[in-house]
Amino acid sequence: MRRSLLPLLLLLALGCETSSPFSDGETGLEGTVTRSPIQPVCLENDPCEEPLSGDFQVLRSSLVVATFHSAADGSYRVALAPGTYTVRPEPDVSIFSPTFQTRTVTVEPGGWTRADLVFDTGIR
Repeated sequence: MRRSLLPLLLLLALGCETSSPFSDGETGLEGTVTRSPIQPVCLENDPCEEPLSGDFQVLRSSLVVATFHSAADGSYRVALAPGTYTVRPEPDVSIFSPTFQTRTVTVEPGGWTRADLVFDTGIR
C-alpha cells in the first residue's frame, strides 16, 4: 500500500512547486519604453525620444517567462517574482536598429520595481 501512495505524493509535490518565475501580482516591473534618438541632431527644446509601443519578451535563464505590451504612451506593467530578467522586443517591434537589443532588469522584493527601458534607434 505504501508504494501505491508514492506516485500520488510525488504528483502532489510537483503540483505545489513555488519556483515559478510568475508572481501573484504583488511584485513586478512597471515603467515606460522609449526609443531614442528619433532624429540625427537633438536640439535642447526639441524631444529626441518617443514612446515605443509594442510586444516584449521577458526572459530568465534564456527562457521566455512572460510577455507584455507597451501602450501608445510607452507605459507597461508586468507581474514577475523578484529576480533578474532580460527584456527584449518582439522581432516585429520597429526600433530602427539593426542590432537585437536587450535590457537587464532586476525585480526587487516587496512591491513594483520601476524600470524605464530605452532602446537605441541607431539614427546618427
